[in-house]
Amino acid sequence: MITTDVTDGVALLTIDRSHVLNALDAATLHELADTFAELDARSDVAVIILTGAGERAFSVGGDLAEMAEPRGVAEALRLPMQRVLDDIARSSTPTIAAVNGYALGGGLELALACDIRIAGERATFALPELTWSLLPAAGGITRLTRLVGAGRALEMILTGRTVRADEALSVGIVSSVVRDADLLDVARATAETVATKAPIAVRVARMTVRVAAQSDSDTALLAESLALAAIHGTADRAEGTSSFVEKRPARFEGR
Repeated sequence: MITTDVTDGVALLTIDRSHVLNALDAATLHELADTFAELDARSDVAVIILTGAGERAFSVGGDLAEMAEPRGVAEALRLPMQRVLDDIARSSTPTIAAVNGYALGGGLELALACDIRIAGERATFALPELTWSLLPAAGGITRLTRLVGAGRALEMILTGRTVRADEALSVGIVSSVVRDADLLDVARATAETVATKAPIAVRVARMTVRVAAQSDSDTALLAESLALAAIHGTADRAEGTSSFVEKRPARFEGR
């Protein structure tokens, strides 16, 4: 079950299966995909926060009982998790993962698909899939490697060991660690800050960072120049300059 709340341009999307530590079975993944797509399309939503219900888990990942069913290669290739998480990563709306408790397997992969990851102090992270002859193949291998480097990613994947919040911060898996009681407030404050920025510039900046993460430096620098040129003629760019000169808050309209 997925629940949502939209307040002042910030959508809170919650995976609400706390009785199974917010495990992601196929039905939940499809609901997550549909709900996220609806929020991403709304003009009144500037940022989406993803979290898990309860205090114990963000998500423990795929439902292993469901995965235990025999599958052929063709059926395995149609499993929805990678597609759903890739849609989240490529969305037009900025995303924040508020990681409360366990973020294991597909739960960590879901967090990695978000733009910003904020962890509660008791959050823990792991990719234990090899224990069951599975792989973190919903973007976990690729995104974790690009975040922390091949050596550290391999160590986490091959051992499946648990990484606590302070270590996750030190290696760059999360951007901040806060008190568990403050997690959603900090995530919302971060989202509200992002929501004050020019929407087109935010979208272009996110696209440019993705190019920079996946390209050589010459390509990335070219992408920066083209991105700047793309927003230079927007009304929001003119409004941003005017607001600075006139010493007033900018009033962006997304055009």
